[in-house]
Amino acid sequence: MQAWLTAIGIPWSSAMLKPALYKLIQLHKPQAEYVCDKLAAERGFRVIRLPPYHCVFNPIELIWAWVKREVGRRNKTYKIGDVKTLVLETMEAVPQDLWPNSCRHCDEDVDKAWLAEGLQREHVASIVISLSDNESSSESEDDDSE
Repeated sequence: MQAWLTAIGIPWSSAMLKPALYKLIQLHKPQAEYVCDKLAAERGFRVIRLPPYHCVFNPIELIWAWVKREVGRRNKTYKIGDVKTLVLETMEAVPQDLWPNSCRHCDEDVDKAWLAEGLQREHVASIVISLSDNESSSESEDDDSE
């Protein structure tokens, strides 16, 4: 940490501990530049990154939290085999309305986040990225079968 700060000409004190050095590094480290951000900006768009595995924007994380909570509540033996059985049973018992409710909850949180960024759902275009040169899904299916 000290060597990096010295190499880029940022003064630091030998009395500084790692947390203070880390804060100093965070202040001076260059921001990552991504090709997709540049391409989007050239076309008048801005990339908005959502945190992965974060329950606020990912409904499956809410479902998983429910499963873990139920397994924890029902777990009496704390043996790995019993926990595995409980997980499988609990996953089969996820209430039918939990998934649409989780999706609705995440959609509301996404809308709030967009508003905080000065955006609204109708102003954000959906983007579909095709991973093949073929426009037809039937051609892709034929390729898969070969």
